[in-house]
Amino acid sequence: MKIFKTLLFLLFLSFPFAIKASDYEITNYNVEVEVLKDNTYHITEYYNIYFEKNTTFDRTIPLKIDEFSSNGKKYRNIIKVYDIKSDSNIDYKKDGNNYNIKFTDEVKPDTFTNYELSYTYSLGNDIVKNEDVAYISLLDNLFNISANQITFTIHMPNEIKDNIIFFKDGKKITKGFDYAVLGNTIIGSLNKELFNSSIA
Repeated sequence: MKIFKTLLFLLFLSFPFAIKASDYEITNYNVEVEVLKDNTYHITEYYNIYFEKNTTFDRTIPLKIDEFSSNGKKYRNIIKVYDIKSDSNIDYKKDGNNYNIKFTDEVKPDTFTNYELSYTYSLGNDIVKNEDVAYISLLDNLFNISANQITFTIHMPNEIKDNIIFFKDGKKITKGFDYAVLGNTIIGSLNKELFNSSIA
């Protein structure tokens, strides 16, 4: 049985976090992740988006993740993404180090629209010897999102302990999330006040 020694939630917040675009704003974002024993994740993302103008929503998934082992050595994870599905019409293609997904349904100005997106996300074999780490990206390349409306549910293949869970913004550990561990499930949300203080 594969026992994860570390659960590392990656945020990739290298951009202004709580900003409003001129065309749209993500007002609610929820992600559900099922982690399998072979480093494959089944991910479903739920969005509620306010469109100020007639535009489209794009989702970009990075296919490379740089991370550091416990001894400080840098490693690069090469991601595979497949089984992309949505309840809306989408176009998607691999473009260099990213997978670009475009929701193509026309939306009317000054309206709220819900989207559901699911895909399989594979990390392959563990790249750091003797370190079983689950890298789960909660926020990557999601711009124009209301920081107080982010929730997540993560199902692990076996029961986990609270002391193996870490949230990182780049190289820095952040404590800006409230969460609870229920057996093999983690349920949480972003705590805007804690997040802002942890990255200050």
